[in-house]
Amino acid sequence: MPYYMVTLANGCQKRIKIVFAPWVIINLLGQGADTVALLTIVVHLAGTWLAPVIGRMLDRLGVKKMLLLEALYIAVSFSVMGWLAGMLAGGPSA
Repeated sequence: MPYYMVTLANGCQKRIKIVFAPWVIINLLGQGADTVALLTIVVHLAGTWLAPVIGRMLDRLGVKKMLLLEALYIAVSFSVMGWLAGMLAGGPSA
């Protein structure tokens, strides 16, 4: 059962990244599809470069700790992205 819950959570966070990030970039920040494409290319290159580092961390720390680390990373990155989008779109700053 825990495997399916982790798989569900992973699928949800991927969908959020696929839908929410471009929406923030295009609608709230007023950028075009070219910006989304360039950011996607940069993220994929960074992921390719970081994959061996993440693999070594997975071997050293174990699956449980890496899943926790991923969950914390996602929570922090989505929070920062939402805060920055609000700030750049002229929303309330707090």
